[in-house]
Amino acid sequence: IITGQVLPGNSEEQRRSQQAEALRGLQHVMGETMSACLNKTDLTRLDREACLAKAREAFRNTTGLIDSRLSDIRFDMERRMSAGSGAAKVVQECMATAVSDQDKRRCITSEDARRAAALASGLNESEITDADLQRAIQDRAKQSIGEGMKGCIMNATTREEKRACAGRTEELKEVLAATNGKRLDEIKDSDIKKLVNRNNQDSALSALRACGRTDNKTFLRECKEDARRAIADASGEDVDGISDFKVERETTSARTRELARLMDSCMRDANSMSKTSECKGAAEELLKDLNTENFRGRLEHALEDAARAAVNEAKELC
Repeated sequence: IITGQVLPGNSEEQRRSQQAEALRGLQHVMGETMSACLNKTDLTRLDREACLAKAREAFRNTTGLIDSRLSDIRFDMERRMSAGSGAAKVVQECMATAVSDQDKRRCITSEDARRAAALASGLNESEITDADLQRAIQDRAKQSIGEGMKGCIMNATTREEKRACAGRTEELKEVLAATNGKRLDEIKDSDIKKLVNRNNQDSALSALRACGRTDNKTFLRECKEDARRAIADASGEDVDGISDFKVERETTSARTRELARLMDSCMRDANSMSKTSECKGAAEELLKDLNTENFRGRLEHALEDAARAAVNEAKELC
């Protein structure tokens, strides 16, 4: 959808693969659309609304969600996350000229980065927190690591070379250092492993989401295979060696982190029980879109996991 690339497999597999690619690129597309539209002087309220409408159209066309209060909540989450596409570029340009480690860290929460994030999301600068900016850089780091892995795997000619891509820790540390401004000796092997794993998880979730909402068991099995192939493509593992348990674990981990982002975005201005209920409703719709098995207490259980994920992310950003 984004690249126009012809992919292997039957036409339905191609459609799902292209849809998964589009979903992963949605925040970047929205951020670029908003930045180009808003980066002008003397914008009126109508001008800003027109820019927001363009981003909403990209969201609607990619996700297939019709306009509703619940899809508005999802849209707000996506555009808050798209802030990272604007901030990350400005931060990396700042780090390239920064002299000291302290200067590099200041780049992340600089006013230039905040302004870029506001442009890419359509939010006011006052609505962009330091945590938002730090999260944006973390997301960009994950993306950079994923791109490094993808390049390695595409150039590999044997199974052994593909599997070895995840072991290029020192090279991936350089990629991460260029993104977050840390020195190489500050980056642990576990930092790289965590970002590699999260990129794998996100790839699997996008593949699963590309299937859309369905109760067709045959189709669901095909979707599961899409997620398995996505993990293999992102990690260099043999697709036959990826168990059902791993597919479920990876997609659940990514879903939990996304649910945490959704609730964080929605609850920031939840000043009533009705708004809190709307946020939970949007979370339930997200679970349905991912064809998550229905069981008693599903939403409460998922929200508890999301709350733990949010706490862990906050610790990482400190």
